[in-house]
Amino acid sequence: MHPLDPVEEERLRNRCWLEAAGGSQQVPLEEINELRQRLATTEDRMSEQIREISTQFQNQMQTQFQTFQNLLGTLMQYLPPPVAVAAQNILQLPNTQQQQNQEQEENPQVQQDDEGQVNPPHPYTDY
Repeated sequence: MHPLDPVEEERLRNRCWLEAAGGSQQVPLEEINELRQRLATTEDRMSEQIREISTQFQNQMQTQFQTFQNLLGTLMQYLPPPVAVAAQNILQLPNTQQQQNQEQEENPQVQQDDEGQVNPPHPYTDY
């Protein structure tokens, strides 16, 4: 028995596997083109779906982020000024002049000295 050419051996092996699997070696060209077209159409459809889902996700995340920022803004006005300032520094939220004025109106008992230090209220001064 003499060895086969490696290319011929591979071709023979593939043919045997195809026959064992019940397939045929030749597929009509029309069938290949049809499969190629269906694949391209499916690929385009999937790409469009991915873009749509990505856009929806980005919109949802933006909405949730804005809702979270609004919630934080609402909660900040109820915090004592030193805590609100610390929280704003941590969260890096802008502290507008309007928020500062509103905080001072809502918490007039908290005062600052000349150096900007917050003086806590004295609960027994009115008694």
